[in-house]
Amino acid sequence: MSLEDGSLDSLGNGLPKASGETTGASVAVDFDLKAGESKTVRFVLTWYYPILHGINSHAYLHAYGPRFKDAVAVAEMMAVHHQGLLDRVIAWQEVIYAEDSLPGWLRDCLVNTLYLLAEDAFWETNSIPGEPWVQESGMFTMVESTRTCPGQSCIPSDFYGNFPVVYFFPELAMSTLRGFANLQRPNGEIPIYWGQNYDRQNPVYQLLHVTSPCNYVDIVDRLWLRTGDDAIVHELFPSVKQPLNPMAPRISMAARRPKAHSFLKI
Repeated sequence: MSLEDGSLDSLGNGLPKASGETTGASVAVDFDLKAGESKTVRFVLTWYYPILHGINSHAYLHAYGPRFKDAVAVAEMMAVHHQGLLDRVIAWQEVIYAEDSLPGWLRDCLVNTLYLLAEDAFWETNSIPGEPWVQESGMFTMVESTRTCPGQSCIPSDFYGNFPVVYFFPELAMSTLRGFANLQRPNGEIPIYWGQNYDRQNPVYQLLHVTSPCNYVDIVDRLWLRTGDDAIVHELFPSVKQPLNPMAPRISMAARRPKAHSFLKI
């Protein structure tokens, strides 16, 4: 991308044509400053990738897809609303950092651990073709690890790490639980993953299948406590009750073992 090849001619009006060969690019703005002057030049980097391709011919429509036409539209939104968005972010962070009753390390963690929502979250309106159980809130999952173990909504990880989603985006937490309920086996077993890598419809069973039902029940409970919405209980209670049946004999057998883990003795 350079002035010589004309690829910057559309700067500000559209995107350059992809050559299929360029693996990197740089951009610069020339300006002059007098003594004592300052100038801020902002660059907006955006992308638009509305269709996420899974495996086994599954594809998914990103939730931001219907909101924007292309990457230029995303950049324009950021350019127009940059200051307002920045002010809102600083406002809620200041509330936490100004809370003197909390130690500094905890205040810092409460703010910065939320980066996981931006790095590891997948939010789609539906799959292609659509799944009948998906409602208006779509399909939301957190990836266990984008680098080493990319499982979509690993339920033990959700058990430990989905509190921010429950507190701030309860409708998305509910969409995750609907997914687990939809993937539940007839014998009540809850999968440990919705799927591996980018897929949501390739569940993994028979792995931590004793603890997964406990994780599922607890997450349903915490969402109900957060919202107070009895509709959550009415919708998910069948899927909550079902996994306890196959789990009971496993717990009973494990409890008779001399060296059983403490959580199984309970």
